[in-house]
Amino acid sequence: MVNNGGVLIQRNGSTYSGSGNSIVKKIAKLKQKDYNYWSAPVSGQNLYNFSVGTPTNFIFRYNEANDRFGTAGLNTLSVFEPGIGYAIRGKDAYSPTVPTTETFNFVGTPNNGNISVTLQKSPGEDKGYNLVGNPYPSNISFKTLASATANKNSIFNKQWLWSNLNQLKIQQGSAYAGNNYATYVGAVGGIGPTYISGSTEEIALRPSGNTRVAQGFIVQAKYNNAPLNFTNAMRATTNGGSIFYNKNEGDDEPQEPEEIVDRYWLKLINPDNIANNILIAHIAEATNNYDEDYDASLFSMGNDTFYSVMGTNKLQIQARALPISDSDVIPLAYKTSKAGNCIIALNDKDGVFKDNNKAIYLKDKVTGTVTNLQEGYYTFNSEVLTAPNDSRFEILYSNSVLAADNAATNQWVVYKQDTDWVVRGNDRINGLDLYDASAKLVRSLAGNNTSELRLSNVGLLKGLYVMKIKTGKGTVTKKLLN
Repeated sequence: MVNNGGVLIQRNGSTYSGSGNSIVKKIAKLKQKDYNYWSAPVSGQNLYNFSVGTPTNFIFRYNEANDRFGTAGLNTLSVFEPGIGYAIRGKDAYSPTVPTTETFNFVGTPNNGNISVTLQKSPGEDKGYNLVGNPYPSNISFKTLASATANKNSIFNKQWLWSNLNQLKIQQGSAYAGNNYATYVGAVGGIGPTYISGSTEEIALRPSGNTRVAQGFIVQAKYNNAPLNFTNAMRATTNGGSIFYNKNEGDDEPQEPEEIVDRYWLKLINPDNIANNILIAHIAEATNNYDEDYDASLFSMGNDTFYSVMGTNKLQIQARALPISDSDVIPLAYKTSKAGNCIIALNDKDGVFKDNNKAIYLKDKVTGTVTNLQEGYYTFNSEVLTAPNDSRFEILYSNSVLAADNAATNQWVVYKQDTDWVVRGNDRINGLDLYDASAKLVRSLAGNNTSELRLSNVGLLKGLYVMKIKTGKGTVTKKLLN
């Protein structure tokens, strides 16, 4: 018997030959409509006898071709296939609002040795997602799994783990608009799902390098019929690792410490305390372009979203090159479902960022405000955004970049004259944009290729405004008080 949190390590590849079946116990915490991604650590466990009380039409496999869950091919004789993940709903007897803690038993022969799964990939860059799982009664290292010679050409170096932290929406495939997935990238790090700040924190939800016993997870295949090979060499000898992803709050099981990486996590908190995190990491293997094995795009675009931008890529995890360049500029984007004050803050940090040795400047290009997030968070006002704003914020590492911006700004003056703002500088003006304190565009004026332009302030309310001066050498930001 292997109790919850325990591991069984088998040193050779032979099949267990003892008498009787083994039992591997796993504790899960579920509400009635919650799902868990399960994977059996034993062979012979009947699929429909595992969670008695869950309707059989809510026990699913994942269909890669249409990005949906289904029951095709499953029946009362079906058993858990080694290395395959299954989505199983909570039992009818569970409360729909309060999680029930229950011990689930896997009964059968412990899986051991080499196990191979064939992955599917339909045409298209957004295809190839397969629900697989840890096939052993011990934790496995995802980094070792993804980097193994037999696998590195089969899957991308990323895994996605389902949590039940957020309200489940009746959506699948491309229509899914939530963010219940935690993401892990080997050698880079992990990021937790969307959460309510104050009720739990992302650090407690963040995946690390080891995948727990009975855990199902999603990988993306690089080509159709790609083999995913599990071996005993991938099995971890300790019970530390990521949390077991099924709970409605942080797990109290120990987590395995990760290697030190120069990285930091940022969080955006909206007026309803809905929080999203991103990870920026500098590693030797990465470039400052999109790296398919080290950068992770948003798995889904939620109603509240936060990500870093690299070209056309919307990244939840961005890996950048070493050494860290003081000239780095990292654009950020966000979307919020609630108008009001939002917060961007430093959530966690490692390596050179750990002891405040390396500044992390957040620049608000609308207000011109620059904040060192090592010293405190930044609060800003936003209207409801149904489409992401990817032009307002950026991360900088050096005062020299800011000094160059300030020098350009100081070459321009804006002053009131009667009912106008007069803008004057040393370059031609291509146009003016005026924003209120919530970053809403309230007035715009085309340029006339001269170095002076007037913008009327008639009808504007009293308060703070931000003017964007579009010049032949770039955009200059000025704060104005009406």
